Amino acid sequence: YYAVFVGGVNIIFGTILAVTVTLWFERRRGLAVGIASTATGVGTFILAPLFGWLLPTVGWAATFWVIGGAAGGLVLLAAFLLHSYPRDLGIPAYGEAPADPTKSTAPRSAGQVSLGQVQRTYAFWALMAAHGLGCLGHAVILAHIVRMGMLQGMPAVAAAGLLSVVQGVSVFSRFGMPMLAERWGGRNTLIVGYIAQGLAILLYLWADGTASLYAISVLFGLGLGAEMTAFPIINRQFYGGSAPLNSVHAWEIVGALVGMGLGGWVGGVLFDMRGSYASSIWMGGLATLAALPLIMALPGRSACLPIVAAAPTGG
Repeated sequence: YYAVFVGGVNIIFGTILAVTVTLWFERRRGLAVGIASTATGVGTFILAPLFGWLLPTVGWAATFWVIGGAAGGLVLLAAFLLHSYPRDLGIPAYGEAPADPTKSTAPRSAGQVSLGQVQRTYAFWALMAAHGLGCLGHAVILAHIVRMGMLQGMPAVAAAGLLSVVQGVSVFSRFGMPMLAERWGGRNTLIVGYIAQGLAILLYLWADGTASLYAISVLFGLGLGAEMTAFPIINRQFYGGSAPLNSVHAWEIVGALVGMGLGGWVGGVLFDMRGSYASSIWMGGLATLAALPLIMALPGRSACLPIVAAAPTGG
């Protein structure tokens, strides 16, 4: 039940919110997506130590009721303030000419790009696979970092603090990478993000105590945020605002969640087989770096974007 409901919510938040932000901004789109992307890091930064304290204090059931009730209430209130398109309120997107408020933000019509057109591009499948490999890599650490800390002799709350540090530090790269994607282009930004995450994961092989775990977690947090937050900007660059961006990003999130599920599970299996996390860490780091050839084959910044043209309208 937890997997079904939480997985479904991840699809909703990971897809609709990110895409909606891109549709509300013609200028400063990278800044807007960066601000929205920091929410995940801030939330986990706060909740990881809170969970670590609540679980032994009030028990599993009460912990989930408290967190679920508070978060669910806030999300429900926020949902009433959300609109899919600026035109729903009769206004243009930020930076868009007031005389053309439906440009790039109208629902799909005969003159717009279809999902089938997008799926016939190399970029669609490459981005989906790259997202899966990147998430497989960081899932190993996110799922097991608390246990890794406890094996090094850290108390449970202090070990939970490792996850908090990772997500807290990731706020900086979550914020910055969408803006870099807007400036540098999607391919170059992803190359930097995947190298940063892959190398940071491999550094855990040399972790030998509390200080080193925290120091490496700072670097991993920067790599984590750099790997995952530029995709909405990249989709808008590659396919334009007339493409079904929610559907495109949903496919990428499916790839990401498959990677997340496999990374956490296989990382645990390898630990059980080997008695240490060394093999799991190697798998996570190399999986992330394996996405680089896929990314390097994407169109560069100088390419004529979007790479899919809208279908001609009748006249």
